[in-house]
Amino acid sequence: MCIVIDTNTVAAVFNPGHEAHQDFKPVLNWVLHGKGKLVYGGAKYKQEVFVRMSRFRRVLVELNKKGKCVVLDHAQVDAVERRVQAAEPSTDLDDAHLIAIFDVSGCQLLCSHDARADRFVKDPLRYDRHRPPRIYRSADHRHLLCEDNIATCCRPSEPLAKPAREAIQQALGPA
Repeated sequence: MCIVIDTNTVAAVFNPGHEAHQDFKPVLNWVLHGKGKLVYGGAKYKQEVFVRMSRFRRVLVELNKKGKCVVLDHAQVDAVERRVQAAEPSTDLDDAHLIAIFDVSGCQLLCSHDARADRFVKDPLRYDRHRPPRIYRSADHRHLLCEDNIATCCRPSEPLAKPAREAIQQALGPA
């Protein structure tokens, strides 16, 4: 499984003290103990997660070092984002960067609380080469964390060795 984590769930996934962590812990476990990888790219995502949510930068850098991230070509994602934004007249669309990440990567899974974005992200007309992504919102959706949702860009994907997991757990901080 590869997954795009929307900024509204980054804290819930990576912060064990977050009130919603139990719902999003399966995502973290799939990345740390399974074949899961994070997919991201583009200037907006980088700004939202790496700058505004700098608390999680260390863990994301560690995941990237351990091969658990697929970092897309930022310029390519930005170009698709501009195209998506230009084609959509609704001012409700503030997640064109997510659609661009899915379009560029072929990733099939979004981790998000933002139901307002569903009508845009799940619109099959926005994707030429693949189906719209599925959305993980709670532990009830853990069945989505499976090999069927591993995009080509995320292969090969293997579980981390214990020392790598421990380095990432250390980057996460105390539980």
